[in-house]
Amino acid sequence: MKAIRPRFFFWALGWLVLFVLANLQLRPFPHIFIIFWTLLPILSIIFSKLSDRKLKAKLTIRPQVLQRGQEGHWICQLTNESPFMAFFLLFPDLKIVQGKKEKPMEVMLQPKETRTVDLAFMLPFTGTYTLETKEPIYEDFLGFIRMSFSQDRLSHMVHCYALPSLSRGEAGSGLTSLADELGDPIQKKNLTTVTDDLFSIDPLAQGESMAHVHWKLTARLQEFMVKRYSDTDQEPLRIIVHTADVEGPSPHFMTAKKTDLHGDRLRLLMDRNFFLDQIYTFSKTMLDRRQVVRISDVQGQYKTFPSIAEEGKLRLWLARLPFRTGGLNWKIEPMGDKAQVIFIQRFDQESLGALIQAYELGIYFICLSYLSMNDPDMVEKVKKADFSCLWLDEEKGGGHEN
Repeated sequence: MKAIRPRFFFWALGWLVLFVLANLQLRPFPHIFIIFWTLLPILSIIFSKLSDRKLKAKLTIRPQVLQRGQEGHWICQLTNESPFMAFFLLFPDLKIVQGKKEKPMEVMLQPKETRTVDLAFMLPFTGTYTLETKEPIYEDFLGFIRMSFSQDRLSHMVHCYALPSLSRGEAGSGLTSLADELGDPIQKKNLTTVTDDLFSIDPLAQGESMAHVHWKLTARLQEFMVKRYSDTDQEPLRIIVHTADVEGPSPHFMTAKKTDLHGDRLRLLMDRNFFLDQIYTFSKTMLDRRQVVRISDVQGQYKTFPSIAEEGKLRLWLARLPFRTGGLNWKIEPMGDKAQVIFIQRFDQESLGALIQAYELGIYFICLSYLSMNDPDMVEKVKKADFSCLWLDEEKGGGHEN
């Protein structure tokens, strides 16, 4: 039972009157009527609980993968297969604006009726969202009480994802400079000699590095020609991502008033958007340069993206990072000569301790973060640690665009 309807109190008042009449008069009618009156809500509830098995719901999200700010649709198909009972369904978590107030969404289903509810929504922050039918409440047959469905039959869940975007302006150019500092994906070679590792010379692709241009052939053909090397010489770039722990936001349904977030939670979510945009931009830049990228969360669950053709899957991988990250065990493994790149949104004692331990074990890594996303006290602790951290917004005085 979820709530008592006002008519139940009138029923209780009628039962009290019948009870008094039954005790004041010795005639059988009041006694028989009070028995019938008592059975009314009991029979109504039993009939309603049996009938609710005839109600089915199917939830669909279209599209399931969205850009931040793109309109999606929460589509719930409700089918009432009962030949006798109509359902007055109340969705308490789905608010609809009526006048100046918000009210829970209500749907009435006649016997043998099928109805589709289509609500537009928007995902304001990059990440994974869980949308469900928000198990509706329904009234019993006579409308005395509101009840929930047994066995969670209508609690259908569907996941959808808000993708990160490419960073523009100074933020994007800063990541390009960082990619240049990490070097070309092919290890440096003496290009005056021909080795078995050189397997083709092809025209320069748009956005590709000119580090391995074949200048003599380029001069002869009047077209930039690039030396291609065997993939065995490409050491994957390993990226570890650690986002700040924050309570996940709810989707913003267009039919409801926008719920404003405030304080540190809003700041963390806005920083998280910018942070994941930066990682996506940097990773895509490396893939554009024919660099194999291996990316992981702090638990070491790596996913390999061998080429720019996998860029869409990389973007979805970033969108699937959970909002809640507390209690994770860090796992930083040693690799080859190339440094691991560790992006940290906000330092805490756990992440700082894991990085100090990895540094003491001789693991080579480059730590990247933002002054504007960290507490000043924690920044001082990081600066005093033996490993070095590159603050990507240091030249801007600790600010960035959200």
